[in-house]
Amino acid sequence: MLLSRKPATAPLSKKRWTAPPRPDRPHRRADIQGLRAVAVLLVVLYHAGIGPPGGFVGVDLFFVVSGFVITGLLYRELQARNRLSLGDFYLARARRLLPAFALVSLVTVALGALLLSPIGPGQQTLGLSVAAAAGFVANAYFFSAVGGYFQPTAASDAFLHTWTLSVEEQFYLVFPLLLLVGWRLSRRLRSRRWLAGLLLVSFVLSLALELWLTFGQFTNVPVLRTIVAANPADLAQAAFYLPATRAWEFLAGALTALAVSRWSPRYWLASLLGVCGVAALVVAVSFIQSTQPFPGLLAAVPVAAAVSFLLAGSTQESPSRVTRLLSAQPAVLLGDLSYSWYLWHWPAIVFAQAVAPGVTWITVTAALGSLGPAALSYRLVERPIHRRQILGSRRATAVMGVVCVALASIAGGALVLASRHSWDRPSLAALQATIGPEHLDQISGCDQATPLGSPLRPPCTWTVGHPRGTILLIGDSNAGQLTEPVLAATRHLGYDMQVASYGGCPLLVRPRYFNASCQQFVEGTIAAIKARTTPYAAIVLSNASVGYVNGPLIGQFATDAPATATGTLRQRAIAGWVDDVGRTLRAIGHRSPVLVMGAIPQFPALPTCIMPSLLRGPTASCGELTPAEATLWRSHLITAERPVVASLGARYLNTGRLLCRPNGSCSAFIHGTLVYRDAAHLSVSGSMIFEPALRKDLHRMTSRGSRHTRHLGRPEIPSRRAG
Repeated sequence: MLLSRKPATAPLSKKRWTAPPRPDRPHRRADIQGLRAVAVLLVVLYHAGIGPPGGFVGVDLFFVVSGFVITGLLYRELQARNRLSLGDFYLARARRLLPAFALVSLVTVALGALLLSPIGPGQQTLGLSVAAAAGFVANAYFFSAVGGYFQPTAASDAFLHTWTLSVEEQFYLVFPLLLLVGWRLSRRLRSRRWLAGLLLVSFVLSLALELWLTFGQFTNVPVLRTIVAANPADLAQAAFYLPATRAWEFLAGALTALAVSRWSPRYWLASLLGVCGVAALVVAVSFIQSTQPFPGLLAAVPVAAAVSFLLAGSTQESPSRVTRLLSAQPAVLLGDLSYSWYLWHWPAIVFAQAVAPGVTWITVTAALGSLGPAALSYRLVERPIHRRQILGSRRATAVMGVVCVALASIAGGALVLASRHSWDRPSLAALQATIGPEHLDQISGCDQATPLGSPLRPPCTWTVGHPRGTILLIGDSNAGQLTEPVLAATRHLGYDMQVASYGGCPLLVRPRYFNASCQQFVEGTIAAIKARTTPYAAIVLSNASVGYVNGPLIGQFATDAPATATGTLRQRAIAGWVDDVGRTLRAIGHRSPVLVMGAIPQFPALPTCIMPSLLRGPTASCGELTPAEATLWRSHLITAERPVVASLGARYLNTGRLLCRPNGSCSAFIHGTLVYRDAAHLSVSGSMIFEPALRKDLHRMTSRGSRHTRHLGRPEIPSRRAG
């Protein structure tokens, strides 16, 4: 898009100026719109659950295209006027982005108030994310408050996708200044290479920082240590969200724009580049997965694809076949709608899953059907304002921008306040008081990726006078929910307690891990256990086993199974899980007795089934598992896991004894009182039902002392390093 320019024949009025409706941009390229169409289609299909595994790389295509288009626009202005009108640039960005964003924000908040359950954090997190997006800091908010983009807990936020918009807006804020500095430097030194050199150096620094954060260990860097201490997310997540580590993707587009301003490929080279772009994109969407370190080196594949497409379309000769396909009218039309569709599709998916959880066809219909409101939004709101058919003056644009930001911020804040005050309904307030309090590991900052023994991890130790030793609680968030009953049991027995938990990362020794941060947590924690001078009096190991072998990660645990394992995918996943448990017990159980917590029942419909929305009341069979469901989701796992644990000298606590009935059914209610805070975790008060059983088992284990049974192999030689 071109910046607005002053008429050359008549001076501007100081009172009022309105530009005429804008014609199509003279530098508009149809193939770029087609590339935008490809990007948004990949993202929508991926989010709907029917796209290729690497469909999320469509965002990287958007970043490169944005850098290319903005650089071309600004560079042409510098060539024509030898300066930049930054005010016009930022007002143009406001016209382009804010009206559609404000509309989607208001609609999303309204639907969130009506369709999301007021029980639990759903409405509050939505309101906070809308307000953060309105302030152009959604990426920072999700980095600090949510953590990994691919975590299941993140997928329930209807504004999660706006992190990309914040990254773009932050880039737009800084990049014109960088380009202007490079231009003036080039003019002063009479060489255009200085501009390209400045952008190239910035590209290299951004890429180096991104790789540094994604793959390295940086405990000695003060700035990075501060980031980790302030945020529960790890450095790899910082590389995913932060603008400094994503800038190289925009700068790849910027350098491409500078290149094509002075050079265009011949037809044969453009054809080859188009084919290379297709091949790189196919590789990216087919083989890149959410469990791999990203962006890392992998993001270079979709970035290279985007650069290839942009170069191929820059030829002055006949367009290549790939460029003609991207320039086809349907692709161009979808590219025109790409921004609006991107805004609308994710809230539609989240609300569809809230209304009909687990019904795939409804989710897909909502994702594809969101193209309808996107088209209306584009036709009635985005295009008229973008082309200055309405609100064309600078003053009107500035006022509009302020109003859009204010409306979105106020709407998000209002939803947060209404949810925190239980919509002024006593029944909701009582339920929220039951499930609202966080567990002690979360409050104390013990639920994080930093491994046990790291100087960056809080001590997470609760002491007693004259302790008999220390009992360690480790695992994922399933362990964190047991912090209160384990603490009560250890205090009664006269032991200190230490906690190391990391939600979404089972503490298991595995052939492969979900991501680098999980591997770092598991391996670092086990190394700290082995290096401890004084062995732990006992170790309590708890992981959300039923959530992993019954959830979307089932395939990963199936690959952990021994080569001799047969049967269904779920049977192989259980075999893989049990094999991982065995490896873990052999790693940590040489010097300390281990208590393995059996599968704690999960209830997928909680808490939304208690109060699905303000429009509907509790659903039937809320918080109940039939005997058949409990057998399918829990009993097979327990039957396979318990004998392996016993054979390795560890104890096994079957949690179903307290939450399941003799007939095999399980319930989230005890004597009519809800004891869960969400689908997979007990409430603080509810978790205390395990305290007597934990106290009994820990007493038996610690009373044996040196008589701890060692069936795990040769004892480890104690390290001389302090624990």
